[in-house]
Amino acid sequence: MALGTVPTNNISALKGSDLTIPFVVGADLSADITGWTITFTYKSTDIAPALTITIAGAVTDGPNRLFQVVVPAATHETILTTYAGNYDVWRTDVGFHWGLSIGTFLAATERRVQTP
Repeated sequence: MALGTVPTNNISALKGSDLTIPFVVGADLSADITGWTITFTYKSTDIAPALTITIAGAVTDGPNRLFQVVVPAATHETILTTYAGNYDVWRTDVGFHWGLSIGTFLAATERRVQTP
């Protein structure tokens, strides 16, 4: 992945679940992401007014370029009011405003299998 090329990843999750989304940064961007500030933003639409949710990402393994974003169940319930939207993830350190991932976020409200 060349700098400026942002990978697309589409996310879907079931209603009421805590959601941990793992990401990996391309080796061409950095050998180690320890200390990076990472921001995940969900937006229900590009047309105002839009529901916008921002969550800080957490570096989980800097030398292996791994980080994650945790979407708590309560926040996930808020996203369910719109059912689908777009997200992006950025490195937001001073002097480093890099897009790391973009895609759609779908919040499913029905179970795939019946429960007793």
